[in-house]
Amino acid sequence: MLGCAILPGNVQDRDGCLGVLKAVRRLFPFLERVIADGAYQGQETARAVRRAARARLEIVKRSDAAKGFVVLPKRWICRTHVRLVGALPSSG
Repeated sequence: MLGCAILPGNVQDRDGCLGVLKAVRRLFPFLERVIADGAYQGQETARAVRRAARARLEIVKRSDAAKGFVVLPKRWICRTHVRLVGALPSSG
Protein backbone atom coordinates (compact mmCIF):
# COMPACT_ATOMS: atom_id res chain seq x y z
CA MET A 1 0.00 0.00 0.00
CA LEU A 2 1.46 3.32 -1.03
CA GLY A 3 -1.19 5.69 0.31
CA CYS A 4 -4.41 5.77 2.29
CA ALA A 5 -7.22 8.18 3.09
CA ILE A 6 -10.27 7.89 5.33
CA LEU A 7 -13.21 9.54 3.56
CA PRO A 8 -16.59 10.66 4.91
CA GLY A 9 -19.50 8.40 4.04
CA ASN A 10 -20.93 10.88 1.55
CA VAL A 11 -17.79 10.85 -0.67
CA GLN A 12 -17.55 8.12 -3.29
CA ASP A 13 -14.21 6.27 -3.30
CA ARG A 14 -13.61 7.11 -6.96
CA ASP A 15 -14.04 10.82 -6.19
CA GLY A 16 -11.84 10.80 -3.10
CA CYS A 17 -9.00 8.78 -4.57
CA LEU A 18 -7.54 11.53 -6.75
CA GLY A 19 -5.94 13.48 -3.89
CA VAL A 20 -4.33 10.30 -2.58
CA LEU A 21 -3.05 9.43 -6.06
CA LYS A 22 -1.44 12.86 -6.47
CA ALA A 23 0.34 12.51 -3.12
CA VAL A 24 1.45 8.96 -3.92
CA ARG A 25 2.78 10.05 -7.30
CA ARG A 26 4.99 12.68 -5.64
CA LEU A 27 6.48 10.02 -3.35
CA PHE A 28 6.69 7.29 -6.00
CA PRO A 29 7.33 8.91 -9.38
CA PHE A 30 7.98 5.50 -10.97
CA LEU A 31 4.35 4.38 -10.40
CA GLU A 32 3.00 2.83 -13.61
CA ARG A 33 -0.25 1.10 -12.66
CA VAL A 34 -3.15 1.58 -10.24
CA ILE A 35 -5.15 -1.56 -9.41
CA ALA A 36 -8.77 -1.05 -8.33
CA ASP A 37 -12.09 -2.87 -8.14
CA GLY A 38 -15.17 -2.33 -10.28
CA ALA A 39 -16.29 0.75 -8.35
CA TYR A 40 -13.56 2.67 -10.19
CA GLN A 41 -14.41 1.56 -13.73
CA GLY A 42 -15.28 3.96 -16.51
CA GLN A 43 -13.45 6.14 -18.99
CA GLU A 44 -13.85 9.32 -16.94
CA THR A 45 -12.23 7.71 -13.88
CA ALA A 46 -9.44 6.22 -16.01
CA ARG A 47 -8.70 9.67 -17.48
CA ALA A 48 -8.71 11.25 -14.01
CA VAL A 49 -6.26 8.61 -12.74
CA ARG A 50 -4.00 9.22 -15.74
CA ARG A 51 -4.02 12.96 -15.00
CA ALA A 52 -3.58 12.65 -11.22
CA ALA A 53 -1.04 9.82 -11.09
CA ARG A 54 0.22 9.57 -14.67
CA ALA A 55 -0.51 5.84 -14.38
CA ARG A 56 -2.70 3.25 -16.06
CA LEU A 57 -5.86 2.15 -14.22
CA GLU A 58 -6.36 -1.63 -14.10
CA ILE A 59 -9.80 -2.84 -12.97
CA VAL A 60 -10.04 -6.26 -11.29
CA LYS A 61 -13.49 -7.67 -12.06
CA ARG A 62 -15.50 -10.51 -10.61
CA SER A 63 -16.33 -13.23 -13.13
CA ASP A 64 -19.98 -13.38 -14.19
CA ALA A 65 -19.77 -17.17 -13.69
CA ALA A 66 -18.64 -16.85 -10.04
CA LYS A 67 -21.06 -18.08 -7.39
CA GLY A 68 -20.79 -17.00 -3.76
CA PHE A 69 -17.54 -15.67 -2.34
CA VAL A 70 -14.60 -15.71 -4.75
CA VAL A 71 -11.16 -14.22 -4.08
CA LEU A 72 -10.37 -11.74 -6.83
CA PRO A 73 -6.74 -11.68 -7.97
CA LYS A 74 -4.85 -8.57 -6.83
CA ARG A 75 -7.87 -6.89 -5.20
CA TRP A 76 -7.47 -8.74 -1.89
CA ILE A 77 -3.96 -7.33 -1.50
CA CYS A 78 -5.01 -3.80 -0.55
CA ARG A 79 -8.22 -4.82 1.27
CA THR A 80 -6.29 -7.18 3.55
CA HIS A 81 -3.59 -4.60 4.25
CA VAL A 82 -6.13 -1.92 5.14
CA ARG A 83 -7.81 -4.25 7.65
CA LEU A 84 -4.46 -5.27 9.14
CA VAL A 85 -3.53 -1.68 9.95
CA GLY A 86 -6.99 -1.12 11.38
CA ALA A 87 -7.92 1.78 9.12
CA LEU A 88 -11.23 0.31 8.01
CA PRO A 89 -13.61 -2.30 9.40
CA SER A 90 -13.80 -5.65 7.62
CA SER A 91 -16.67 -5.40 5.17
CA GLY A 92 -15.80 -8.04 2.58
